[in-house]
Amino acid sequence: MRQQGKITKWIDQKGYGFITADSGQQVFVHIKSFKKIQRNPVVGDIVTYEIAHDSAKGPQAYNIQYPYRSKAHHKSQLPKKPTRDFKLLYIIVIAMILLMAWQKFKLPEKDVFNDDLGTPLVSQPMERFQCSGKTKCGEMTSCEEATFYLKNCPGTIADGDSDGIPCEDQWCGH
Repeated sequence: MRQQGKITKWIDQKGYGFITADSGQQVFVHIKSFKKIQRNPVVGDIVTYEIAHDSAKGPQAYNIQYPYRSKAHHKSQLPKKPTRDFKLLYIIVIAMILLMAWQKFKLPEKDVFNDDLGTPLVSQPMERFQCSGKTKCGEMTSCEEATFYLKNCPGTIADGDSDGIPCEDQWCGH
């Protein structure tokens, strides 16, 4: 006859403990007596079982099952499966971290300004132009190049009126 009780003592390292029946009777239980065990028992688990009487050891529980999860059920002993929402959250967090890293470590850009107020004229990567001996507006091919030479290359004479805007007649005219 099947009975119901609660695990009142469990020694996980040794694989045995005791069940206290609803009637108050204590019954020995071994880990091998659980039917289709999915996790180790814990104190407070409600179980159903059958009793076998051993003349030397006394009553023993066998064919033990969990009828339902008890309040003492510890989630930490179950395998954890991330939910779909958490998987999406992980993907978003990783994407944000990668975006922040990319922004921090991308090549620096140099802003070229057309006046002292800081109004940007153009923003180009510094690697686009190199100082290669050009000094006059006629040797330049764009306003950006003339501005780069004026700011970065010594000996450039591309700003005749010294207003900070190079090659106004050829490339950067206003």
